[in-house]
Amino acid sequence: MKDILTYQEIREVHAKEDKTSSLQKLDEDFFKRVNMYLKQKYQMLSKIEEKKDNVFSQTSKRKIEKEISNVLNVFKNIIQLREKKIAMRALLDARLGTESTTNMTPLEVKLYKSLLSLFKDFEKEFEAKSKSDLVKVRFLKDTPKFKWRGKVYGPYEKGKEYELSMVLADMLIKGKKAEKV
Repeated sequence: MKDILTYQEIREVHAKEDKTSSLQKLDEDFFKRVNMYLKQKYQMLSKIEEKKDNVFSQTSKRKIEKEISNVLNVFKNIIQLREKKIAMRALLDARLGTESTTNMTPLEVKLYKSLLSLFKDFEKEFEAKSKSDLVKVRFLKDTPKFKWRGKVYGPYEKGKEYELSMVLADMLIKGKKAEKV
């Protein structure tokens, strides 16, 4: 394991995570190192509190308390940024039928897999409901194959009738590609 992190290193991790849409690679022991950093600061705070009457101690105490507060806020923000990216990746992967855990910690992989499963289950349930609500449409134009919500549809021939989910039919009707029969 590397040395205890510095406040500057934690801020740099935050800046990298904040500037990009993809998850940044973290050192395997990043969370442990942040924990060690905080533990060290709390120990320093305890030692200072033992010397209550020293004016310099009180100034140091406020400085360390502020640093702890800042680190906790930055760390919380790093976690929230990563959670958001993981949720978005799980949603996208559920729709595309792919899986990618690049740059995720083991705990984040668990979160990703749980979300991926939830999104896939939701999509299946949504599709089942959509299929029960089929609508007959006639195509006004030849329509080539297209991908929508992770599935391939078509091609559809002009003048022919097809049964499609209500959601897909509405989209095609609004796009002037088909009409309801």
